[in-house]
Amino acid sequence: MSRARKVRKSQQTLVIIVGAVIIAIVIGVSFVLMTQATNSDNYVKTIQSISDQSRIFTQNYEDSIARWKDGQISKEEMLRITDRHLETLDGLITKLKNVEPPEKFRMAHDLSILSLNHELQSDQHMRNYIETGNNDEYEMSVELFQKAFDYEKQAFDEFRRAGKST
Repeated sequence: MSRARKVRKSQQTLVIIVGAVIIAIVIGVSFVLMTQATNSDNYVKTIQSISDQSRIFTQNYEDSIARWKDGQISKEEMLRITDRHLETLDGLITKLKNVEPPEKFRMAHDLSILSLNHELQSDQHMRNYIETGNNDEYEMSVELFQKAFDYEKQAFDEFRRAGKST
């Protein structure tokens, strides 16, 4: 085999190898992007579910507090409702902490956890208020609930911003 033929054959082999590598890279990048999109979609669905559950639990709890204040629910029953609510809220926090967010949602995720933690603390103070009648506990509960709301709003804004940056 002549030297020119060997050079041409090695150039063809090199072109085939480079082409195969480029195709492999394109397929790999496409797979990664597709996986990231799927992970983002799954994350958003999970967070939406947790958020919906939280909103329902919070609304039901607030309704119970209103009924307790109106005398429709006894103190003992309200304490039981509060204890169940605290357990449920703690479970939602754990579920949220166990979800790994895509990087673009990290800030929103952390703010959501802060929001739920402040709501949990608020409800613990509300429980103390229900049990003792101490107005300082009620005021602390209201203050922490406002912080929870503020963090929730910030989280929502961050989720919206991150969703636009896809």
